[in-house]
Parts: sequence; C-alpha cells; structure tokens
Amino acid sequence: MRTTLIVIAMMIGAHLNNCSLATGQALDPLSEANRYFKERNYQAAVNIYQRILATNLDVPAKVKVWFNLGMTYQKLARYDDAINAFTQILDMDVNDREPGGNIMEPYRNYRSRAQWEVANSLFAKGDYKGALEAYQTTRLKYPVESWCGVEPKTAQYAYALREGLSYEYLGLYREAVDSYLRVYAPRLANLYEAAGQLDDLKEIVSRRDRAYLASLANQLSTPVSPEDLKRYRPSQILHDILEIHALGEAHDWPALFNQLRYWSKGGGDGRQDEVVRMISRYPKETVPLLKKELGQFSVPPDLMYEALGLTGTSDAVAALKNKAKKEENIWSAMSLVHALSVAGKPGQKALKELDKIATHNLRIAIDKYKSGELQEQYEKVRFPPIPSKLALPRDI
Repeated sequence: MRTTLIVIAMMIGAHLNNCSLATGQALDPLSEANRYFKERNYQAAVNIYQRILATNLDVPAKVKVWFNLGMTYQKLARYDDAINAFTQILDMDVNDREPGGNIMEPYRNYRSRAQWEVANSLFAKGDYKGALEAYQTTRLKYPVESWCGVEPKTAQYAYALREGLSYEYLGLYREAVDSYLRVYAPRLANLYEAAGQLDDLKEIVSRRDRAYLASLANQLSTPVSPEDLKRYRPSQILHDILEIHALGEAHDWPALFNQLRYWSKGGGDGRQDEVVRMISRYPKETVPLLKKELGQFSVPPDLMYEALGLTGTSDAVAALKNKAKKEENIWSAMSLVHALSVAGKPGQKALKELDKIATHNLRIAIDKYKSGELQEQYEKVRFPPIPSKLALPRDI
C-alpha cells in the first residue's frame, strides 16, 4: 500500500502550509511555528499557533492556522483538542476551491481535509464507531473537489479503505467487505485467505466482472472483448493480488521476483507490498534468494531489505546488520534500519548493537528511528489481527 498511501497523503491528507502572514520579515510567526513543527518541537509550535489565532486574521489565514494547530495536537496525542481545532474550520466561511499550494493540489479542499482529520483523530483515540461516522461524513458531505480526475478517484479509494478498516476494528466484517469491494482493495485477499474462502472471493469478483462487461456492452455500440475487460475492469488490482497469492502457494520464486521488479517501477498500488509479504512468508526458500539479490540491484534494495526483515530470521537479520555497517547512502541506511525495525526481537537487538557503533548516515538513520521520524516515513495502514474461524459473505 505504500504508493497508494503516499498519493493519498498528497491528495487529501494534511500538510503544513508555509505561507506567510506578513511580508518583508525574515521569519513571520506562522513560518516560525511551522519550523518548530518540522523540528518536532510540537509544544513550541502550539504556543505560537495559539498566539497567532489571538490576532486579527482574515478567514484564509485563520483556516490555515487552525489546521496546522490541529495537526500539531495530533502529534502530541491530544486528539480531543485536535478535533476541536479541525471542527472550527467546518463552521467557517471558507473557499474550498482556493487554488492549492502545489501542482498535486488543484484546490485547498479545507473542509474535506478538516473532516478527514477529525475522523483520523477519532480513529487514533480508539473511537472506531465515531471514526467510521466521520469518514462517511467526509465522503458524503465534504468530498474532495478537483478538476483533476485522479484526485477524487484517489480520495474514493481512501474513503473505502478507512471505512472498511473501521468496520474491521468494530468486528463488522460483512460491512468491511462491502466497503473494500467498492474499490477492490487488496485487503480482501488477506481476509478471504485467512477464512479459507479464496475461491468464494474469486467467484464474487468474477460475478462482478460479468456484470461490468454487460454494463459496458449496453453503453457501447461496439462489442467489448474479454481482453478489453481485463485491461479496463475496476477489479484488476485484486486479480493481480490473487495471482501473487497463487504464485506464493506454488513457490514460484522466479515469477514472484519478476512481479516485484515489475510493480516496483510504479503503479503498484500495494501490489509490490503484497509480493514482499508473500516472499517473506517462506523464509527457508526465499532468504537465500534475497541475500543473493543484495549485490545485484535487479530489485529495488528497499523492497529486498523489507522482505528480509519481515522474515524475522537470524540469517536475514545478520545480512541486514552487516549491510548496514557498510552502508554510506542515507536512503539505503534508512531502508536498512526500517527493515531491522520490522524483524521482531532479533531486529531490535541488532539495532541496539548498531546504535553503539553507528556513524555518519547510519547514525542519522538510527536517530530518525529513535525519534519516530523514520516510522512516519514508512507508515502504512495498520490492520487488526484477523480472527480465527472467520466466516465471510459469499453472496455479495
């Protein structure tokens, strides 16, 4: 999900606005507060944001300060204060179509962003019912507006994913499946596999594909071939995920590594992460292959490192640790530290040992890990454990 989540963050997630409230100054109060935020000095940022709000601001400036204040409260785990800050924006006369701050942001979408962060704050504090309702409110009352077709489509994926996730935490799996099916989220494969019902999922998707084909045939004057259906069907991502599962079950490692090479080039939408997970599931066979790949760079190193880390074996951890000791590139150093951080107790032990001897870029990477900054860069959706004896719907 890494690629999808990065895009979602750019499209509808929060970012600090660096505009100035005054000109001709070396560092105005808002820029100073934003600097404190980036330096992770959150309380200092809060103090300045609050001081700014006590001044006479126009609506666009006030919206930005409230939003940044809400994001800072989230970092401090003061979720009720964050919700209050974001709610202020919903009650203001804002221009949601104010031009965005970068090429990936056609409009500011203030209320959509604020309501989304209300939902995220509720979710973070464990109020999954409230979060579900807030996510639904974002989708139904404050949807993302854009002249770019990609942005609303990406937002719809985020809505479905977060609503499904909330349903899962509430133990409502039929409703979760309904939500995930709106966008054919890869999570469906994990759920149906755990329930021993992958064949049911395949039938559900095939039935929907046939309905989609029939709908296209009614709309178009020319016949739609099966090849066209495969190329344009909304369910294609899930078909690819199911193929990845089948390759893993067949222990077809060359094909899985080829999948990893292919999807790592872009457009993976979580497929590369699923290949990594599938490869790491069979450490006895795959760890030697991954170690062999380390010096060849035919697969992006960060994905190989993560696959090794997820195996959690002593052999994999030793390979990552030795690689980290010699690594001089900052991005590779961060990837290696991240991989060790997901390798369970052996990985934690290796990180403590590296911490004692780290210098240069490895030192920077470990310090980022210790401060939590590295985890934020690699943050993914955290799904709850799938319960045993799960029975999922066959009739959707």
